[in-house]
Amino acid sequence: IHRAELNGLPATWEMNWLAQFGNDPLRRILEGILTAGEKRGLVGVWAHLFGRGTMVRGVEMYGPNFFLLPNDRWGIAEDEKTELRITRLQGDQSLCLPKRFLVACLRKPTLYSERVRVEPSHYFLSLPPLDVSAFPADVAEYVDWGSRSAEAGPAMKAFGPQWYAHVYSQLGVKRPYGQLFLPDKVDPSFKNRGVFANYTDCAVTASKNFYIVRSNEEEEYKILATWFNSGLFLSLLLLVGRRLSATWTRFLEDDYL
Repeated sequence: IHRAELNGLPATWEMNWLAQFGNDPLRRILEGILTAGEKRGLVGVWAHLFGRGTMVRGVEMYGPNFFLLPNDRWGIAEDEKTELRITRLQGDQSLCLPKRFLVACLRKPTLYSERVRVEPSHYFLSLPPLDVSAFPADVAEYVDWGSRSAEAGPAMKAFGPQWYAHVYSQLGVKRPYGQLFLPDKVDPSFKNRGVFANYTDCAVTASKNFYIVRSNEEEEYKILATWFNSGLFLSLLLLVGRRLSATWTRFLEDDYL
């Protein structure tokens, strides 16, 4: 029998006090390091050191096969400095979208599971809340395709006439840009996954599958990426993470902080 005084738990263990029960050797190791360190004032809370605004959830979009490029319906034919040429994967339609309506982003953690330093491989379509007639012809045609297809249905239902502007709105309000990216959830067996955290050379955004760390110091990203890919942190995640099922576990924003 393992007995635990829940009222006296350090903050590190508050994220999942059920980890105190059962015969888990990881708990004994981490208790000896983190609990002792916290009691001696050697382990700080991230929110106290960097502030709660350090972390933000990625962009939630209603219809990835419209708001993300490439997607299951459109591929990228040419990626130029000022425009992106896309083509229908089924058919011969081709459109040119100006880069001023596109924002580089990370799509999902599984695409970047083997490298710590990564580059964005997708774009968000970020359209301001203007009448469709104010957009270039190819952009207006793409919006028309979205409204006629089922891909933009959830956005149209949720946001009304200017449904195509909700990604633009989130980018303006949340400012979800950074260089360190932590996955929303992972397989605790780490099957088909080599790394946990990723960083980029410049600030970009990401989908809601990531938490984005914001900092003014570029070197901090590399240091934090090292910590979040370390055996000690991953042990903590596996022990006190919030199990969603036998195949998924996660940390929430407060857990990271």
